[in-house]
Amino acid sequence: MRGQCFQRLAQPEKALMDYDKCLSLDAINPEALNNRGALKLIAGDAWGAIEDLNEAIVISPSSSILLANRAKARLKALQYDAAIEDYNLALEMDTDNDRLLYERAMAWYELQNYERAVEDLTWAIKACAGEDANYYYRRALVLHHLGQYERALADYNRTVKLDVQHREAYYNRAGVRKALQDDEGACADYQKAEAMGLDAKYFASLQGICRE
Repeated sequence: MRGQCFQRLAQPEKALMDYDKCLSLDAINPEALNNRGALKLIAGDAWGAIEDLNEAIVISPSSSILLANRAKARLKALQYDAAIEDYNLALEMDTDNDRLLYERAMAWYELQNYERAVEDLTWAIKACAGEDANYYYRRALVLHHLGQYERALADYNRTVKLDVQHREAYYNRAGVRKALQDDEGACADYQKAEAMGLDAKYFASLQGICRE
């Protein structure tokens, strides 16, 4: 399909034109609907993506890929409950998909169901054999928010072990260390995040953490 070629070549306008033409000739084409929906989502049109994916799912209701993509679009559209419904269905067919688990965790977080977010992030970490720094980082943020500082610290430690350039992890670990009364460690992390070029707006809450 030529639209896919343009998509891969980062020419979204031409790709969209090709998908529009394809669908004008063959409206029952879930692949074209899915791909056009993906382009719309990238362009920031989450609702347009949802419309295309709704049509695609009517044609192929048992496709975990279509359900997962609509879940992502619904997440972008702030339809968190609806996104979770789609993630649930997709995960019934693709149980150990760490990316779907991670994205569902983000929906749970937005709904302030932090325990479910931690549960999904833990499952995602197991599914990817603990190789994704961002999963640890996101779980650390939730645990940090819950005031579970020791567990959050352990996850920030894992994050920077996997990704030594993770500026936000050093910054947030400084906050946890401060809460745990480790001022020396907090100062070291603060300085490291600052040296890595993290935007100064992040540092207001930690001003004065390093004693002269």
